[in-house]
Amino acid sequence: MRLNGISLRYKILAALTLIPLVGLSFFLLLAVNIFEKDKIAYIFDSSLSVSKTRAARVSSEVNSVLSISQAVVLSYRADTKNLAEAGQYYFEKEAKLEAFEIHALNPLSGGYETTVHLAKDNVKEALGEQALRNELVMQAREKGIAIRRNPSGM
Repeated sequence: MRLNGISLRYKILAALTLIPLVGLSFFLLLAVNIFEKDKIAYIFDSSLSVSKTRAARVSSEVNSVLSISQAVVLSYRADTKNLAEAGQYYFEKEAKLEAFEIHALNPLSGGYETTVHLAKDNVKEALGEQALRNELVMQAREKGIAIRRNPSGM
């Protein structure tokens, strides 16, 4: 009954003040919500583009190493179980290759034996570790090729 005592002028003033205030509050909450969602989407998109760029760079590097390796592999002679002179020269001159091995199946033992072993001076010790070599051979059996970055970073 208290509202009956307030004049019509104050009721209209209160209504004209509260309606825009409620509308602006609703708009503010909506804008903040949209801003947060847009910010999350922007961060996701920028992370995605960085990830795609890195993936493209890694893919390019791997394809480059595969092309280089293929050139060396194509010089492999199965009859002598050795590389032609051109393949050895290409390995020595190529900076991206630090070590290269070809393993062939030995029909007598049923296992793989190293037929070609090339390594530059900075990785000879790393390849000497039998566990690492076994891991790389297992990876090559499963995937057809084994690529590993030099742990020393050279």
